[in-house]
Amino acid sequence: MPLFFVKGWILISTWASLVGWTLSLSGHFNQTSYAWSLVFLAFALALLCGKTKSLCSKTFFYPICYLKRLREHPLNPSCWLPLLFIFVAFLTLVGAILYTPSNYDALSYRLPRILHWLGAGHWHWIDTPNTRQNYSAPGFEWLMAPSLVFFKTDRLFFLINWISFLLLPSLIFRTFRLAGISAKTCWSWMWLLPFGYGYVLQSGSIGNDAFTTVYALASVSFVLSADRKEKFLDFGWAILAVALLTGTKGSNLPLALPWFAAMLSRYQIWISRIPKLLPSIAMALMISFIPTAVLNHKHTGSWSGDPTNQGKMNLSNPIAGFAGNSLMLAYSAAQPPLLPASSRVNDIVAHLFPSEFKVWLLDRFPRFELKMGEFPMEESAGLGLGLTACLALWIFKGRRSLMPLPILRGQPWFFLGIAGLISLLFFMAKMGSESTARLLLPYYPFIFLLPLGFWRLPSETLRKLAPIFAFLSSTALVGLILSPARPLFPVQKLLTSIVDSPRFARVCAVYQAYLQRGTCWDPILTITPPNIKTLGFFSHGDDLEAPLWKPFGLRKIVSTGEKDITASGIPHADAWLARRPIAEFLKSNPEWQIHWKEIGAQSITQKASVGGEAWAIFLAR
Repeated sequence: MPLFFVKGWILISTWASLVGWTLSLSGHFNQTSYAWSLVFLAFALALLCGKTKSLCSKTFFYPICYLKRLREHPLNPSCWLPLLFIFVAFLTLVGAILYTPSNYDALSYRLPRILHWLGAGHWHWIDTPNTRQNYSAPGFEWLMAPSLVFFKTDRLFFLINWISFLLLPSLIFRTFRLAGISAKTCWSWMWLLPFGYGYVLQSGSIGNDAFTTVYALASVSFVLSADRKEKFLDFGWAILAVALLTGTKGSNLPLALPWFAAMLSRYQIWISRIPKLLPSIAMALMISFIPTAVLNHKHTGSWSGDPTNQGKMNLSNPIAGFAGNSLMLAYSAAQPPLLPASSRVNDIVAHLFPSEFKVWLLDRFPRFELKMGEFPMEESAGLGLGLTACLALWIFKGRRSLMPLPILRGQPWFFLGIAGLISLLFFMAKMGSESTARLLLPYYPFIFLLPLGFWRLPSETLRKLAPIFAFLSSTALVGLILSPARPLFPVQKLLTSIVDSPRFARVCAVYQAYLQRGTCWDPILTITPPNIKTLGFFSHGDDLEAPLWKPFGLRKIVSTGEKDITASGIPHADAWLARRPIAEFLKSNPEWQIHWKEIGAQSITQKASVGGEAWAIFLAR
């Protein structure tokens, strides 16, 4: 019953956000309160199950009927894509079970913020040089919190992304079909689109980009399926979905436009029955980006939480934004599954642009970067070459449907595609990140609506191209199997044993850095006395803090900037960590010599690009 699973996932996400905000702001952010809240969740899921049995959409059962071919004709080309999807889902599950989470953003600020709030028993503005712990939307963190509260582990966090990945095919089919795309086109792309490199690589990760695609699609599909009678409350589900979309990442705010366009197109149904939607609206206000914006404004004076643009993400020049983001998006779309000479390719591409243009662009887009790796990485991957080639082949071999503008205006796929395109343009004008392709993962389905609506493949052509589409989609397996975060092939051992080259030595260093990222502080923690309950460290604002908390619940972590090095100007801690240059300065400071004593030092690798750094630990006398 796929529709139940989508609604159930939205309900669980809403519960997690509501409970997280309510308990943390009221000072009851603890295991007991979470246990009581589970009673309400169980009741809501049981109620949903009873109602959904009679309200399942036919558009969800259409792909299920096609899947019967897997049993009858498993070698038929039309079955290759669903079989490949099942295989990919299995591999991502295996990788997630075998390896500890290694997503840098999650370990540096998303997981630590939850640990800080749990340690204090309530939400608070954290005194830390990593300001992202405060101003970022916490939707993914609220989903992580129950697992952390009850099981004291981060090994279950991947389920958030994996479950969302499993929901993508049916939800893509439902949304595209309700938008007016032909059933055969929907069938093909419900399997093809999830093979974008970013979706595949994040399906076993704890990144917070790809999983919001479910919210984006649900926010539109439930609007399109709502009616005046039994399905009127689908409007409520759509409102919750779009709120969850924005409550997870501020970069998703422009993506509320397709939902708004869909709501406007059906205003005659809901405008006179708004009171029935008030409960959904009230919950949506709490789980959206609004609480984060209010708290950011209270503590920084800006809704974004970064009034001085320290992160250099906010662009003031739209032309530079369009130029830089377009180049990065196109470059990421051309990412092949394997590129051994990636550094050479990056250098060649960099030299193609005039130096004056590069100076002008970097001055207005400080984080602009054209960079490909040897294979796709979850921190930067978007669609990739495989899916880009599928779309190009679809357009090249497809038949262009010529419709007059008055008819086009009445097509849901047309106005939703235009709304998605406007959202994309707004993002590109204002957002200045080097990870554009990754941040746009929830945007891609709406961008695809226009080409899939205008170009259709005849049935005979589609059958002939099915093996090619399957092959192009399967290129995502290369990045999945060789991923440094969760390798399913012993690449590092193989390269170490048969190759002695600086290039491959760097690759081995990357694998080693990922494999030990979740436990990178163990060399320091092993020499830390067990009676240390508060451990601090001088951070430059982007260090891995979460591994210092392990085992969770044993100690509390506090941090301060590396420039704040006077004993009287830092928070209290039983011991402090500092990089070797800072440690040498402290040892030469008479004030620190009196109050602190160095007990050991170790080399710690957080990023392969930086390598090992010497860290020292000090105890309070």
